[in-house]
Amino acid sequence: MPYTLGATFDDAITALRAATSSLPDIPQPGHIRTLLFEVRSFFDILRTYPDTFARGTTNTAGTTTMRRALADIRTCSSSADLHLTQAQQHTAALSGPSGPPGHHLRRAELSLRASQDLLNSHRGPDGDPLSPYLPVLATAQAQRYVFRRLTDLARETGHLTEELARRSDHPAVAGALSDAGRAMHQGVVLGRQADQGVMPEFGTLPLLPPLTSDSTGPTEPMTVADRIAQDCDRLVRAVFETARGTGPALSGSDLQQIATSFAFGHLATGRTLLHLARDQPATTRQQFRATADALREAARQWQHTAKSFHRVVDLADPRERPALPRYSATDVRAGRASPMPRTERHPATTVAENLSLRLGRLLYGPRWQPSAPPPEPLAPHAVTANAGGTGRLLSALHQPLTAAQFLADAGPHLLERIKHTLVTDSPDHRPPGPARPHRWYPATARQLDLVLDAIHSTAPAVDKAAASLTADARALGTDLPRARLDATARRLHRPGPPDRTVPRIAGINAPAEQRSATPAEPRHRQRPIRRNIDAELAAALQRPRRPTPATSPRPTTPSL
Repeated sequence: MPYTLGATFDDAITALRAATSSLPDIPQPGHIRTLLFEVRSFFDILRTYPDTFARGTTNTAGTTTMRRALADIRTCSSSADLHLTQAQQHTAALSGPSGPPGHHLRRAELSLRASQDLLNSHRGPDGDPLSPYLPVLATAQAQRYVFRRLTDLARETGHLTEELARRSDHPAVAGALSDAGRAMHQGVVLGRQADQGVMPEFGTLPLLPPLTSDSTGPTEPMTVADRIAQDCDRLVRAVFETARGTGPALSGSDLQQIATSFAFGHLATGRTLLHLARDQPATTRQQFRATADALREAARQWQHTAKSFHRVVDLADPRERPALPRYSATDVRAGRASPMPRTERHPATTVAENLSLRLGRLLYGPRWQPSAPPPEPLAPHAVTANAGGTGRLLSALHQPLTAAQFLADAGPHLLERIKHTLVTDSPDHRPPGPARPHRWYPATARQLDLVLDAIHSTAPAVDKAAASLTADARALGTDLPRARLDATARRLHRPGPPDRTVPRIAGINAPAEQRSATPAEPRHRQRPIRRNIDAELAAALQRPRRPTPATSPRPTTPSL
C-alpha cells in the first residue's frame, strides 16, 4: 500500500482503538500510572500538531486557517492536559508494565510522527519546496482536512481516557481522567464546527521519495502499481527541482531519452486498457478504446519531441548525437583525435526508463524485456489483481500522464538552462555568411523555437488522454482522488525559478519620498509687493483712541 498522509492517520486511529479494546478489566498495580505517561506523551504531540503545521505553511503563499482553529480548541486542550497532570499526581508512585495497550499507544505515536515527517518531506532544510505539492498545503481546504483528522485522533484519545477512568479504583484519578476526556470531546465538537469544506483528496499526499534510492516508505512488499506511483513522484520531483534551478539540469540527451520513454509508456498504457476492455460491457469498451486512441496520439507527440533533438547535440552531455566519422591513423598519430566525454545521465532519465519498463511488465508479466518479442499478455483479472484492484490500477495508469503534464509545462524553463550548450549541424539553421570549415554551430533561436513547439504540442494531447482516463474510471464507479490532487497542484504551481525580487520599502531600500518622473510645470514669478514702511510706522506710533461707551436706547413706557 502506498505511504500516504491518510494512511498514517488511519494507522494512528486503528492503534488507539486497539489500545482501548485491549485494556484489562482489572488493571495490575502501577498499570494505570504507566498508561497515563503513554497517553500524555501522545497527547502532547497531538496538542502541538496544529501549531506546528501552521508555522510550517508560513513560507508558502496562501491563507493559514490552522491558527484560527487552534485558537478555538486551545482552551480545551490546555484543560485536558491539566487534568491529565492532576491524574498523574494522584496516582501512587508505582509503575508497572504497560502491556499491549502501551504497545498500541507507542505505535499510534509513531504513526502521528510519521505524518509530520511526510509533510516535511516536501520541504527542504531551508524551507524551500521540493515538489509542486507544497503550495497545496497552504490552502484552507487542505489544512481543514489535517485538522479534521486530528479531531478524530482527539476523539479516540478521549474514549481511551474515559475507559481508564472507569477502570481506576482511585476516586481522584477517576475524576481527573473523566474531566480530561470531557475536555477532549468538547475540543472535538469545536473542531468539527471549524473544518467545513475539507479537501478529501489531500489524504493521498505521498511521502516524497528521493531521486536515487528505492528504499522509501513502508517495509512491506509493494505492488507494481505502487512502484509506478513512486517512480512518477520521483520524476515530478526531478522536473520541479530542475525547472526551479535547485537541482542538476536535464541535458538535451536526457530530454530526448525521457521523451522516448514517455512515448513507450503511453503506448503500453493504451495496450493495457485495450486488454482490459475485453471483459467490459460494450459502452465501457468503446470508452477504453477512445482512451487508447488518445494515448496513442500523446505517444506520437512525445516521439515528435524526441525527433526534434535529432540534429541538436548538448556539448555538456553528448550521449545522443549523430554518427561521427572515425579518426584516421594520421590524425591519431598527430594527436588530433580526442575521445568523446563520458557523462552520467540524470537520475530522472533512469526513473523514466524504469517507469516505462514497469508499465510494460504490468501487462506482460515481471520477466518481460523490451528487447524481446512481446509474449502473451496476462489475463485481465490477473492484471487487476497484481495492481491491487481496479481503483489502484487506474490510478497507477493515470500518474504517468501527470508526470508528463508537469514536464510539458516546465519545458521552456528546462530548455532555458541548457540553450547555451546546444549546437547543431543542420544545414537549414547555419548562420548567414561565407562558408566556414566547421560542422557544428550554436543552435539558433528559430531551431530552439521548433523544439519548444514540439514540447508544447504534447500538453493538449496528454491533457486529453488524462481526461479520458478519468472518465473511464468514473464510468466504472471508481474514484481517483490522487488525480484530483495532481490537478490542484498543477493549477497552483508556477513552473520556473522562484521570484527572488526583494520588495522595495520606502526609507529602507527605496527613497522615502517618491519623486515624479514627469518634470514639474514652470511657475511664473509674481510681481514683488513693496512695503510702505512710513505708513506702517505711523500706524504703530498712533495713540489708541478711548473707546466710547455704548449707549442703550431709553426704555419707553407703555401707554394705554
